[in-house]
Amino acid sequence: MSDPIYERIILENEEKAFQLRLVVSEFKEVEYLHIRKYFLSYEGIWTPSSEGVSMPLSIRNVFNLLDGLVDICAAAESSDVFNDYFKKKLNGQDYRIPDEVL
Repeated sequence: MSDPIYERIILENEEKAFQLRLVVSEFKEVEYLHIRKYFLSYEGIWTPSSEGVSMPLSIRNVFNLLDGLVDICAAAESSDVFNDYFKKKLNGQDYRIPDEVL
């Protein structure tokens, strides 16, 4: 995997020394979207594992993933928080999810 074009930690478990990361990278001139588990090596370097998924980065794949996440959020009865978050995000405002929702 080449140097990431985009990278974001979406979950960190310090106790078990692993992270889940959302990463966009390029391989053979094709961009890929990865959700991958990283582990902390003995040298203290976060290293990608073979655990995770990769798919070609396309608007269709991103929207399919987003649609699934929206369905999950709606089923969790947090649609008001979800709507507020995206309204502010699309308007360029910073928004934190309230602690009572998490």
